[in-house]
Amino acid sequence: MTNQPHNAPFPPANANDRKTRLQPWLGLVVLLVSGIVALSALAGGVASMLTSPPTWFLLGFEFVTFAAAVFGVLLGLGKFPSAPGLALLCVAGAIAASAFLGYLGAAKELMGVKLGPFMLGRWAAAGGIAVAAGIAVVMRHPRASLSKLASGGACAAGLAACGAAIWFLGGAMSKLAPTVQAIAGLIAFVVLLGLLAASVHLFIAAFESCDVENLPERDGA
Repeated sequence: MTNQPHNAPFPPANANDRKTRLQPWLGLVVLLVSGIVALSALAGGVASMLTSPPTWFLLGFEFVTFAAAVFGVLLGLGKFPSAPGLALLCVAGAIAASAFLGYLGAAKELMGVKLGPFMLGRWAAAGGIAVAAGIAVVMRHPRASLSKLASGGACAAGLAACGAAIWFLGGAMSKLAPTVQAIAGLIAFVVLLGLLAASVHLFIAAFESCDVENLPERDGA
Protein backbone atom coordinates (compact mmCIF):
# COMPACT_ATOMS: atom_id res chain seq x y z
CA MET A 1 0.00 0.00 0.00
CA THR A 2 1.60 3.28 -1.10
CA ASN A 3 1.54 6.38 1.05
CA GLN A 4 -0.45 9.33 -0.21
CA PRO A 5 1.80 12.18 -1.39
CA HIS A 6 2.07 15.13 0.93
CA ASN A 7 0.86 17.54 -1.72
CA ALA A 8 -2.07 15.38 -2.85
CA PRO A 9 -5.20 17.37 -3.77
CA PHE A 10 -7.29 15.50 -1.20
CA PRO A 11 -6.04 15.14 2.40
CA PRO A 12 -6.56 11.89 4.34
CA ALA A 13 -10.16 11.28 5.38
CA ASN A 14 -9.37 11.62 9.08
CA ALA A 15 -7.87 15.08 8.58
CA ASN A 16 -11.15 16.46 7.28
CA ASP A 17 -13.14 14.40 9.75
CA ARG A 18 -11.40 16.09 12.65
CA LYS A 19 -12.21 19.58 11.40
CA THR A 20 -14.79 21.25 13.59
CA ARG A 21 -16.89 22.97 10.95
CA LEU A 22 -20.40 23.93 11.98
CA GLN A 23 -23.29 21.71 11.04
CA PRO A 24 -24.92 23.07 7.84
CA TRP A 25 -28.18 24.06 9.55
CA LEU A 26 -26.31 25.72 12.41
CA GLY A 27 -24.03 27.56 10.01
CA LEU A 28 -27.09 28.83 8.13
CA VAL A 29 -28.59 30.22 11.35
CA VAL A 30 -25.32 31.95 12.23
CA LEU A 31 -25.03 33.28 8.68
CA LEU A 32 -28.54 34.77 8.69
CA VAL A 33 -28.33 36.32 12.17
CA SER A 34 -24.86 37.75 11.54
CA GLY A 35 -25.95 39.10 8.16
CA ILE A 36 -28.91 40.91 9.70
CA VAL A 37 -26.66 42.39 12.38
CA ALA A 38 -24.15 43.52 9.74
CA LEU A 39 -26.87 45.27 7.73
CA SER A 40 -28.24 46.95 10.85
CA ALA A 41 -24.72 48.13 11.75
CA LEU A 42 -24.35 49.69 8.31
CA ALA A 43 -27.68 51.47 8.77
CA GLY A 44 -26.70 52.60 12.26
CA GLY A 45 -23.37 53.91 11.02
CA VAL A 46 -25.06 55.95 8.29
CA ALA A 47 -27.63 57.30 10.75
CA SER A 48 -24.90 58.32 13.19
CA MET A 49 -23.31 60.41 10.43
CA LEU A 50 -26.55 62.26 9.69
CA THR A 51 -26.68 64.02 13.03
CA SER A 52 -25.06 67.40 13.55
CA PRO A 53 -22.41 66.92 14.76
CA PRO A 54 -21.98 63.23 13.88
CA THR A 55 -22.38 60.81 16.79
CA TRP A 56 -18.81 59.54 16.70
CA PHE A 57 -19.08 57.18 19.65
CA LEU A 58 -22.02 55.37 18.09
CA LEU A 59 -20.26 55.29 14.71
CA GLY A 60 -17.21 53.64 16.25
CA PHE A 61 -19.20 50.95 18.00
CA GLU A 62 -21.30 50.34 14.88
CA PHE A 63 -18.04 49.70 13.05
CA VAL A 64 -17.01 47.18 15.72
CA THR A 65 -20.43 45.53 15.43
CA PHE A 66 -20.12 45.36 11.65
CA ALA A 67 -16.66 43.79 11.85
CA ALA A 68 -17.84 41.19 14.37
CA ALA A 69 -20.92 40.39 12.27
CA VAL A 70 -18.80 39.93 9.13
CA PHE A 71 -16.64 37.50 11.07
CA GLY A 72 -19.83 35.70 12.11
CA VAL A 73 -20.89 35.48 8.46
CA LEU A 74 -17.54 33.91 7.59
CA LEU A 75 -17.93 31.40 10.41
CA GLY A 76 -21.40 30.55 9.15
CA LEU A 77 -19.89 29.89 5.73
CA GLY A 78 -17.48 27.38 7.24
CA LYS A 79 -14.38 29.51 7.47
CA PHE A 80 -11.95 29.25 10.41
CA PRO A 81 -12.91 25.66 11.33
CA SER A 82 -10.34 25.19 14.08
CA ALA A 83 -12.54 26.34 17.00
CA PRO A 84 -15.83 27.82 15.77
CA GLY A 85 -17.50 27.62 19.17
CA LEU A 86 -15.00 29.91 20.86
CA ALA A 87 -14.94 32.22 17.82
CA LEU A 88 -18.73 32.53 17.83
CA LEU A 89 -18.67 33.31 21.54
CA CYS A 90 -16.24 36.17 20.83
CA VAL A 91 -18.52 37.44 18.05
CA ALA A 92 -21.52 37.38 20.38
CA GLY A 93 -19.60 39.21 23.10
CA ALA A 94 -18.41 41.91 20.70
CA ILE A 95 -21.93 42.51 19.38
CA ALA A 96 -23.49 42.65 22.85
CA ALA A 97 -20.83 44.94 24.32
CA SER A 98 -20.84 47.27 21.31
CA ALA A 99 -24.63 47.54 21.45
CA PHE A 100 -24.53 48.62 25.09
CA LEU A 101 -21.60 51.03 24.71
CA GLY A 102 -23.04 52.55 21.54
CA TYR A 103 -26.35 53.00 23.34
CA LEU A 104 -24.61 54.91 26.11
CA GLY A 105 -22.36 56.82 23.71
CA ALA A 106 -25.38 58.12 21.82
CA ALA A 107 -27.05 59.22 25.08
CA LYS A 108 -29.70 56.52 24.59
CA GLU A 109 -31.30 58.11 21.54
CA LEU A 110 -30.51 59.18 17.98
CA MET A 111 -32.42 61.89 16.09
CA GLY A 112 -35.22 61.65 18.64
CA VAL A 113 -35.52 57.86 18.34
CA LYS A 114 -35.00 55.80 21.49
CA LEU A 115 -32.22 53.25 20.99
CA GLY A 116 -33.31 50.89 23.77
CA PRO A 117 -35.26 48.51 21.46
CA PHE A 118 -32.35 48.39 19.02
CA MET A 119 -29.94 47.52 21.82
CA LEU A 120 -32.25 44.75 23.00
CA GLY A 121 -32.49 43.45 19.43
CA ARG A 122 -28.70 43.30 19.21
CA TRP A 123 -28.58 41.52 22.56
CA ALA A 124 -31.10 38.97 21.29
CA ALA A 125 -28.97 38.39 18.18
CA ALA A 126 -25.84 38.06 20.32
CA GLY A 127 -27.66 35.61 22.57
CA GLY A 128 -28.68 33.54 19.55
CA ILE A 129 -25.10 33.41 18.31
CA ALA A 130 -23.89 32.44 21.80
CA VAL A 131 -26.46 29.62 21.91
CA ALA A 132 -25.25 28.47 18.49
CA ALA A 133 -21.71 28.46 19.86
CA GLY A 134 -22.79 26.27 22.76
CA ILE A 135 -24.62 23.87 20.43
CA ALA A 136 -21.53 23.64 18.23
CA VAL A 137 -19.38 22.69 21.20
CA VAL A 138 -21.79 20.15 22.66
CA MET A 139 -22.41 18.48 19.30
CA ARG A 140 -18.70 18.18 18.59
CA HIS A 141 -17.45 16.83 21.91
CA PRO A 142 -20.36 16.39 24.36
CA ARG A 143 -18.50 14.28 26.91
CA ALA A 144 -15.79 16.89 27.46
CA SER A 145 -17.83 20.05 27.07
CA LEU A 146 -21.29 19.47 28.53
CA SER A 147 -20.20 19.21 32.17
CA LYS A 148 -18.04 22.33 31.86
CA LEU A 149 -20.85 24.27 30.21
CA ALA A 150 -23.26 23.20 32.96
CA SER A 151 -20.80 24.16 35.71
CA GLY A 152 -20.08 27.48 34.04
CA GLY A 153 -23.80 28.14 33.69
CA ALA A 154 -24.32 27.36 37.38
CA CYS A 155 -21.57 29.83 38.35
CA ALA A 156 -23.05 32.46 36.03
CA ALA A 157 -26.50 31.91 37.54
CA GLY A 158 -25.01 32.30 41.01
CA LEU A 159 -23.31 35.50 39.89
CA ALA A 160 -26.59 36.89 38.58
CA ALA A 161 -28.43 35.88 41.77
CA CYS A 162 -25.82 37.55 43.98
CA GLY A 163 -25.89 40.68 41.85
CA ALA A 164 -29.69 40.83 42.06
CA ALA A 165 -29.56 40.34 45.83
CA ILE A 166 -27.06 43.17 46.22
CA TRP A 167 -29.23 45.40 44.04
CA PHE A 168 -32.39 44.79 46.05
CA LEU A 169 -30.68 44.87 49.46
CA GLY A 170 -28.65 48.00 48.74
CA GLY A 171 -31.12 50.28 50.53
CA ALA A 172 -31.17 48.16 53.66
CA MET A 173 -27.36 47.85 53.69
CA SER A 174 -26.99 51.63 53.59
CA LYS A 175 -28.63 51.84 57.02
CA LEU A 176 -26.00 49.65 58.68
CA ALA A 177 -22.89 50.86 60.44
CA PRO A 178 -20.00 51.84 58.14
CA THR A 179 -17.81 49.02 59.47
CA VAL A 180 -20.50 46.44 58.73
CA GLN A 181 -21.01 47.93 55.27
CA ALA A 182 -17.28 47.69 54.54
CA ILE A 183 -17.08 44.05 55.66
CA ALA A 184 -20.22 43.09 53.72
CA GLY A 185 -18.94 44.92 50.65
CA LEU A 186 -15.60 43.11 50.80
CA ILE A 187 -17.28 39.72 51.17
CA ALA A 188 -19.66 40.50 48.29
CA PHE A 189 -16.74 41.62 46.09
CA VAL A 190 -14.78 38.42 46.75
CA VAL A 191 -17.82 36.21 46.08
CA LEU A 192 -18.76 38.04 42.88
CA LEU A 193 -15.18 38.04 41.60
CA GLY A 194 -14.81 34.33 42.37
CA LEU A 195 -18.04 33.40 40.59
CA LEU A 196 -17.12 35.57 37.60
CA ALA A 197 -13.65 34.03 37.32
CA ALA A 198 -15.00 30.50 37.69
CA SER A 199 -17.74 30.95 35.09
CA VAL A 200 -15.37 32.54 32.55
CA HIS A 201 -12.77 29.81 33.10
CA LEU A 202 -15.30 26.99 32.73
CA PHE A 203 -16.91 28.49 29.63
CA ILE A 204 -13.55 29.00 27.94
CA ALA A 205 -12.45 25.48 28.86
CA ALA A 206 -15.67 24.07 27.40
CA PHE A 207 -15.27 25.98 24.14
CA GLU A 208 -11.60 25.07 23.88
CA SER A 209 -12.62 21.41 23.90
CA CYS A 210 -14.03 22.04 20.42
CA ASP A 211 -10.58 22.93 19.12
CA VAL A 212 -9.06 20.46 16.65
CA GLU A 213 -5.95 20.07 18.80
CA ASN A 214 -8.03 19.06 21.83
CA LEU A 215 -10.21 16.47 20.10
CA PRO A 216 -9.51 12.79 20.78
CA GLU A 217 -8.14 10.69 17.98
CA ARG A 218 -10.70 8.55 16.19
CA ASP A 219 -10.27 4.82 15.95
CA GLY A 220 -8.16 3.87 13.05
CA ALA A 221 -6.61 7.32 12.75
